[in-house]
Amino acid sequence: MRWSHWLAGSVLSVFVLVLAVGCGDGGPATAPVTGKLTIGGQPAKDVTVNFNPVDPKGEVASGVVTNGTYTLATGSSGKPGAIVGSYKITLTPNAAMSEDAYSRPVDGSAPAAPKVAFPAEFLDPAKTTLTKEVKAGPNTIDIEIPGA
Repeated sequence: MRWSHWLAGSVLSVFVLVLAVGCGDGGPATAPVTGKLTIGGQPAKDVTVNFNPVDPKGEVASGVVTNGTYTLATGSSGKPGAIVGSYKITLTPNAAMSEDAYSRPVDGSAPAAPKVAFPAEFLDPAKTTLTKEVKAGPNTIDIEIPGA
């Protein structure tokens, strides 16, 4: 009888440990990040702002700009906020941009890249010179991008 009590207790302990580990929200802690994005002095639209981590182990945080404002979420799970650290800022034109943003060649070749209202350096994390720091606690990070 003692053996069965020990086995039952061990199985219960392992079950509780697995349950406790599985209850976390997963991944590193994030800090809330919101802000305003202007391009050429005007509130941005039809764009997503991307915070690309300087630390190669980090995760990208991004937010769709609505009426010139954004709120970041991290990774593919969309965890609210961004991990504390340094980031290179890039922009991605939204797929919902108007159709005239894409030139459609008549000869059947691939369409040209979308026309953007900002310098091309902000499309590539390796080329952007704009960096921002996310700190613990709530962050308001306003971003001003020159017009193209």
